[in-house]
Amino acid sequence: MFRYGFSNRSFNAKASVTFRNSQKFEEFITISGGKFISQFNEAQPQPFFGNTWLSIVLRNNFMKLYEHYFSRISYSREIYNGIYGTLALNYAQRFPLENTSHFSFFKMKYDYTPNGMDLPGLNYSNDNITRHNSFRLDVRLIFVFGQKYITRPDVRFKVNSGNYPELVLIYKKSFSIAKFSDLDFDYLEARLSGNIPMRLFGTTFYRFGGGGFPNAKRVDFADYKHFYGNFLTQGETDQLGFFNLRYYRHSTNSFFAEAHIEHHLDGFLFNKIPGLRKLKLEEVVGFHFLYTPTRKQYFQMDIGIENIFKLLRADFVMGFGSQKKEYYFGARLGLTISLERN
Repeated sequence: MFRYGFSNRSFNAKASVTFRNSQKFEEFITISGGKFISQFNEAQPQPFFGNTWLSIVLRNNFMKLYEHYFSRISYSREIYNGIYGTLALNYAQRFPLENTSHFSFFKMKYDYTPNGMDLPGLNYSNDNITRHNSFRLDVRLIFVFGQKYITRPDVRFKVNSGNYPELVLIYKKSFSIAKFSDLDFDYLEARLSGNIPMRLFGTTFYRFGGGGFPNAKRVDFADYKHFYGNFLTQGETDQLGFFNLRYYRHSTNSFFAEAHIEHHLDGFLFNKIPGLRKLKLEEVVGFHFLYTPTRKQYFQMDIGIENIFKLLRADFVMGFGSQKKEYYFGARLGLTISLERN
């Protein structure tokens, strides 16, 4: 992949190659590297195209970036039926980036927000990362309880295993090595997700998670725990998220806890209204909670309609923060996607 910035006159390129050693056990080795830009949230949740248009039309530059030379090698495999593991080594030289243009199609009374952190106690002089090196080990385990499959000599096909939950465990260790790696921290996270069918009353989907940094001698902002704001998202994000949460506003290098519960009524109410029955609309209600020491608690409630034209979902969202008069209202329209594991 290639990228050129016309304003800062910077050329970036990266490449990735994957070797599949076993289809039966989903065994892969992936090697990647290059010089490129990255969002602070390494899951890259925001689409570049959407951010570009929001920026040049409304000067809403929600995406925050840094530049890095990086290399990564990862190994993943199904260890045992329903247990998946990934081991990865990452090395990066990270550099801060700043806005180099305030261009937009329309005149605005405000400029772009700084390309830095939106956290208490920070200002334009200290809100960005400093140049540093990072050498990190990542371990990820996924437990799919009750997994069933059909086996053949060289391949296995997974089948519906009922309504058992899925557990994800994540561990990251950054090593402090003189003249090689500057960061020093340990990070732990656990997530439990699944669904509870209620027959005629629909299905409840849930995800509970928590974790933190038991060792945080030096953590840079790119390694903080970041949370998804589901306005303009892509990749690993899903419907069980914070629709109104501002990007990076609740990021933390301490501990956190979050909970998501969403109930899909599958038309239980609308099917009883003759004029709406033919449209096959489906109701959905959700409750979401987040706590970090950075900005304390955040609550969100949402009410939505899905299966609009068999494709769209619309939500009305209410968010409440810990500060006085800190509340957010909004609406969201998006494609309906499955909440089940891919």
